[in-house]
Amino acid sequence: MEAIVGDDHSDDRTAEIVSQFSQRNARVSLLAVPTPPAGWNGKQHACHVLSQAAKGTVLLFLDADVQLAPDSIPRMIEFMRRSGVQLISGVAREICGTFLERLVLPLIHFVLLAYLCMQRMWNSTHPSYSAGCGHFSWPINAAS
Repeated sequence: MEAIVGDDHSDDRTAEIVSQFSQRNARVSLLAVPTPPAGWNGKQHACHVLSQAAKGTVLLFLDADVQLAPDSIPRMIEFMRRSGVQLISGVAREICGTFLERLVLPLIHFVLLAYLCMQRMWNSTHPSYSAGCGHFSWPINAAS
């Protein structure tokens, strides 16, 4: 297991915190994510850069501002093994700091669940019926 944290040059002290942590744990590393090229969005580009650096076959993309239940990771790994899916996405608890974050962020789940045909998502492998939650996703690493 390895943890590669993407530094997107934000001002939230990510680089400083991860650098200190990586001195105590060799499995943790910091990777500077370059500015996305034309046609790329920030998160997708960062995930692509991180996936290229990863050595494993199963990846977990997790935003720094979410919190998982203690059994989330083992349960999702078991689900992937049993079902044979190539991508799984969960809904993690988002840590909201401001009133507006607490007001707006839960709407993401409402929009995702209200406008997608869940029955078709469950019964089809067609890409138009798929969706993932960007702050908690597990794809199989195609590069491995």
